[in-house]
Amino acid sequence: MTANMRVTSTIEGSFTAKIQGHKDFKADRLQIYKDTEDMYHFSGMEEGSAPTNPFRTIYIITEKDAVSGQHTFPKGIKSFIYVHTTSSGATDKEFIKEGTCTIDFDPVNQRYKMSFLVKVQFPDAELRDIMGSFDLTQN
Repeated sequence: MTANMRVTSTIEGSFTAKIQGHKDFKADRLQIYKDTEDMYHFSGMEEGSAPTNPFRTIYIITEKDAVSGQHTFPKGIKSFIYVHTTSSGATDKEFIKEGTCTIDFDPVNQRYKMSFLVKVQFPDAELRDIMGSFDLTQN
């Protein structure tokens, strides 16, 4: 006999950001994915339909530093991505150029907090600030 098992978890909390030149971001859907013991993926998605209410996602990857044991943005990979639909319906992805973050992870209780201030390169060649935070709990 084969048993079908479904693993479910819920993620509760908030994921918000202020995006220079754009309306404020407030995620409707939240996701946490643990890649390895040292690498976590977080995303907040704001559902919408272009052009008046575009679909937007902020996707963040963190990695534990081997020396300090603290999580931060990993070097050498695209660790912060802002994805949004444009007025034409196309999807743009903007990536972090520089930034800082404050992270407070409690993997035992599955609670993850982060605040961030990053500069993101937009297609018009302008660097724009994205300042935000999340406080997520996975059950």
